[in-house]
Amino acid sequence: MSILKRAPKVSLIVPCYNVGTHVLNCINALVCQDYSNFELIFVNDASTDNTGAVLDDALRFDERAVVVHSEKNMGAAAARNLGLDRARGKYVMFVDSDDIVEMDFISTMVANIERHKSDVAMCQVNIKLENGYSSRWAAIEISYVNRMLKNDVYDLAKSPAMVFVNAMVYNKIFRRDILKKYDIRFNEVLKTSEDTDFTLRYLLAAKRLSVVHRPLYTHFMRHNSLTSGLKSLAEFYGNNMETTWLAYEFLKKHKLYDRLEYLKLITISRVYSFSDFLMNETFGATQ
Repeated sequence: MSILKRAPKVSLIVPCYNVGTHVLNCINALVCQDYSNFELIFVNDASTDNTGAVLDDALRFDERAVVVHSEKNMGAAAARNLGLDRARGKYVMFVDSDDIVEMDFISTMVANIERHKSDVAMCQVNIKLENGYSSRWAAIEISYVNRMLKNDVYDLAKSPAMVFVNAMVYNKIFRRDILKKYDIRFNEVLKTSEDTDFTLRYLLAAKRLSVVHRPLYTHFMRHNSLTSGLKSLAEFYGNNMETTWLAYEFLKKHKLYDRLEYLKLITISRVYSFSDFLMNETFGATQ
């Protein structure tokens, strides 16, 4: 039976926009995985460079891969949703098109979520700064998350561990049945914080989190990131706080009232972390 004819265990979604110069690094890291039972869904979000041609050429002989070409630019949230519409796997994972992963990224994450019978598993992340990008906030957040989550498994209904879970979707593996049951998709209206909104709603619906205590994912940050400037960062946190209200509406819709206290903790944590960052940046507290 060919890979195309059977339902894969994992659907891995990669949104792409104008990444023709470096998307091959991501492709090579994914097609060389030591795990085979997965499908690759690349969504070319109406790129104006040669991204589409690079994807078609690099993946034309890989039966696990499908390249979806959007006729108009939709943004990362809509591109990921398009990938979700095509997903067939039991689990869903996301990778950013200019990042790379370890060879055992998929196999380790699948083994972890199944061994612990968890609803979501996450791994540690390496952050690499490029092109003179020097803002410290993301690297600090990742380091903090890596230090705080020391256990292998957390009961999200009893532990405030979700306060320490970073908002990125790229270092996690999600159960597609939970995504479908609670209609969890990416908010296409938010300008930033789509990851935060998606991850927070999922964690509020999930009951069990497991952790891989090894960096399987490398995220490259560039100076043109949406959150590279202080003004952009303030806008980012504004949208981040909006996701708290969206999460509250999500709790009410699905009657998950027992998770309300943890949402309060997350809100307090976000306000404190942003205030602390602004104080350090404004008054020049440097290391």
